[in-house]
Amino acid sequence: MLAYYRSQHDNQSWLAALTVILDACVLIMTGFDGVRTFQARLTFATARLALIEMVRVLTVKPRPLDEDRLPPPSFQEVKAKLADADLFFVEEESAEERLGAFRSTYEPFLHGLAHHLLLSLPDWKPDPEQVDNWVKSPRGRSAKRLIDSVDPEPELVEGGEKASEESRARS
Repeated sequence: MLAYYRSQHDNQSWLAALTVILDACVLIMTGFDGVRTFQARLTFATARLALIEMVRVLTVKPRPLDEDRLPPPSFQEVKAKLADADLFFVEEESAEERLGAFRSTYEPFLHGLAHHLLLSLPDWKPDPEQVDNWVKSPRGRSAKRLIDSVDPEPELVEGGEKASEESRARS
């Protein structure tokens, strides 16, 4: 019964959340310099098992994807964003192939389930035009403005406080 649950927002679903979890896990398992994979491996195994059991219980067949969710140009964009965050693939020349191999173990099942439930799967990259649902209301917009006003990378000085322009100028 819960498999048929619908969010009040048509761009959100439990299947989309499961997809993002699986995608994040395989990205980590593809291998980054200095990033451990233990948690991603456990999470992937559990999430994939939940997916496979859901497919089995609902007697859904895996379906090939109509189009690649992460075509090569998009992979290059994701790779560049990761590099901006100082995340580099251990085996860069085979990373796309390894990621594709992992994806092939769950994407057909996700697509079959999405087709059965009349849901869509999320892209690997967010749509820059899509506004988060929580921001659409007046209070959401004011919350977003407040969040955006917070410095994401404050500079710390002795004592753990952010250095003000005046104190930096005096230094």
